[in-house]
Amino acid sequence: MPEREKSINFHRETERIQSECGLFAVYLKDPTDTDVRAISFQAGTDLQHRAEGSAGMWISNGKSSDSVRESGTVAVAFQDGRNLPFVENPHIAFLHTRYPTAGGSNHKPNIQPLFLDGITFGHHGNLTNAQEISDRIGFVHQGESFPDSDSWIALNAIVKEKGSTLAEKVINAQKNFEGGWAFIVTDGEIIVASRDPHGIRPLSVAVLGDEASSKGYVLSVESCVFNKMDVSDFREVLPGETITIDKSGVKTVDINPKEQMSCLFEFVYMMRPDSEFLGEIVYKTRREAGRQLWNEAPVELEKGEELVVMPVPNSGRPSALGFFHEAQNDLGLRVTYDEGLLSNAYSGRNFIKSSAQRKAYLKFYAIKELLVNKVVVLVDDSIVRGDTAPVLVEMCKEEGAKKVHMRVASPPIKHPCHWGVAMPTYEELLANKILSLTDREEHLGVASLAHLSLDGLIKATGVSKDKFCTHCFDGKGPPLNGRGAIPLRE
Repeated sequence: MPEREKSINFHRETERIQSECGLFAVYLKDPTDTDVRAISFQAGTDLQHRAEGSAGMWISNGKSSDSVRESGTVAVAFQDGRNLPFVENPHIAFLHTRYPTAGGSNHKPNIQPLFLDGITFGHHGNLTNAQEISDRIGFVHQGESFPDSDSWIALNAIVKEKGSTLAEKVINAQKNFEGGWAFIVTDGEIIVASRDPHGIRPLSVAVLGDEASSKGYVLSVESCVFNKMDVSDFREVLPGETITIDKSGVKTVDINPKEQMSCLFEFVYMMRPDSEFLGEIVYKTRREAGRQLWNEAPVELEKGEELVVMPVPNSGRPSALGFFHEAQNDLGLRVTYDEGLLSNAYSGRNFIKSSAQRKAYLKFYAIKELLVNKVVVLVDDSIVRGDTAPVLVEMCKEEGAKKVHMRVASPPIKHPCHWGVAMPTYEELLANKILSLTDREEHLGVASLAHLSLDGLIKATGVSKDKFCTHCFDGKGPPLNGRGAIPLRE
């Protein structure tokens, strides 16, 4: 096969790869003070909810480095901390958790961080113009022993870019990138980190120890990892901002923002509830979304009926509590809150599993005594593919529920994400496959189904609507290689 043809086929493959990842890095001024490996391992467990497919850790003392990259969860990849990289007195560490989806995403060389010409690279998100970047730098697929991801293309572009410093190379290379990204890059001496100009993907930087006499600095896609660290202050890396981290501190070396379009789905599902995003605590926004949901779509009860509010575990809990408290204001003692559905804590999150793994009967179990002869409303944060919800409804009925309603604390998801969340095709989205709400009610087996409106969801976040990418809900997001959203099928 001609080299050019191989390149084209390769990029048709990588355009389908969407990866929702966990990304973390630490820089210590005094490596004898703290073990960067221990910090990184803990950060990996705190970011495990974002991705369960593989994990990689890299450490360096500026002269030598080592890495471990394996498939599986953080605990499996690093054997509960027994299989960690080792060098004497490392002062820099990277940690990456990766979500495997389509195409080459199960390809082991894709496990990050990635390495090329003395540069170590971590990427969270997705580049939408990987083909164009590849053509620009003359990249050709290098064989089965090499990565085949958009992240590898980005690293090759950075290495080949003009610039007298690593920061200059990153700044110049990403001027040609489109999509959503958080990059962390190092040569073993200095860390360079950046966020895409629209701020689609999250990234925060924090100070370890007192700000006046800091021990070092940490970077993470979620602030929840800072909660168990000696962090005195943190902030989000701004849209389009590139920063450097070394012994002298954190410096902004470039900022080139465009219209901010941060991912609204981070609030809905991806982030851990104790994370802070755009200045708001995620848990509070989800609870408020539940309140808004009752106000927009209360459950109508017949005479003599009582309602039991039940969350779809575990991510539906904050919204279900808000929904219950607001319902209680209207219905008083006619409404109660209970958890008749529970999940196996060791089975992982259904949304970040491949379709063959989404086995709800294996993950969830029901408590009959809490369901029998009850009118139940299941409250969930979102419905993406709709694989789990029908099974949960059926479980409730099998255990004796009189009637099952469903309320969802986000709008119907009608469009795939191209910027780093694993919703890559229209065909797999329930709201696109079944356009009619009545037909979706029948498909799910519920007495009624209602979603929170987009305005209601944004109101719950407390953030201005013009700060969000809402593409998965209404098709409005950053330009996609000059193209608008693909319209919903008729």
